[in-house]
Amino acid sequence: MPFFSIILPTYNRTHFLPKAIASVLEQTFEDLELVIVDDGSTDNTREIVASFMDPRIVYIYQVNQERSVARNNGIKKATGQYICFLDSDDYFLPEKLSNFKTAIEQSTEDLKTLFYDGLVFEIDNERREVAVPLKDIQETTHEFLLQHPIGPLQVCGAKSIFCKHSFNPQLRIGEDVELWLRMASDFKFQGIQSYQTVVLEHEDRSVNLKKYNAAKEQLKQLDLIFRRYSYEQISTSVRRKMKSDCYFNIAKHFMMNNMKREAIYMTLKSIFEDLKNIQLKHRIYTLINLLTIRIPQEYKIE
Repeated sequence: MPFFSIILPTYNRTHFLPKAIASVLEQTFEDLELVIVDDGSTDNTREIVASFMDPRIVYIYQVNQERSVARNNGIKKATGQYICFLDSDDYFLPEKLSNFKTAIEQSTEDLKTLFYDGLVFEIDNERREVAVPLKDIQETTHEFLLQHPIGPLQVCGAKSIFCKHSFNPQLRIGEDVELWLRMASDFKFQGIQSYQTVVLEHEDRSVNLKKYNAAKEQLKQLDLIFRRYSYEQISTSVRRKMKSDCYFNIAKHFMMNNMKREAIYMTLKSIFEDLKNIQLKHRIYTLINLLTIRIPQEYKIE
């Protein structure tokens, strides 16, 4: 039984996959298995995986069902005591698992705790750390998790936690946040001072605003969440802010695709949804530009 099982779903990502796999196999803490769930790839994913010839790799093929199903299947097949996640277009730095191992050993409630580390964005081979509070957030869990999203690749928890709660296959965007909110009723979250998780910025990411209008899917997720949780758990002000931000991200998608009328409508919705939003002046400025001049240059992509 390995200490860690790393679940890596992938779909037609052979140009990124080797780096992701290597980053796991090169961890300084070596007691692990890497469960690669091929979500119906039509490229040479199977051959890429086979080329590593490492006994710690477990390869699973499934008909394409999206990443939530892939992660859930990987969890079922995992034999490790603790579960971590990695996306096929991202990678770990060498001390990732070692730092989680230390945090687990120092915890008195490791079977009731989801540990998460810091995030590093890599753009054009340059890295920058993302400032997310790394602390015990048990007291403000629901609102914190909504406003400071934690990605699956940042999280580590006992397998028993993920056997009790699984990813919702009905959600394409924000399935991680929805899962953490459900888990928050039974478990606590604890940040560790470690920045060993790297996200590669590229045009084909599923959260790409220009290409996929990801915020439209996020809006469906928010509606589901707001129906489920009381106003004591998620206040009116946070609800308004989250929906306003989502509307404006949809407006950005329209601006990036030169759809001016749609952008005006969604910018107006974002303004009136939350008149106390910290970005209100910027959004009014954007609206004026849309109405009188042109799409602001910062959002226009030729």
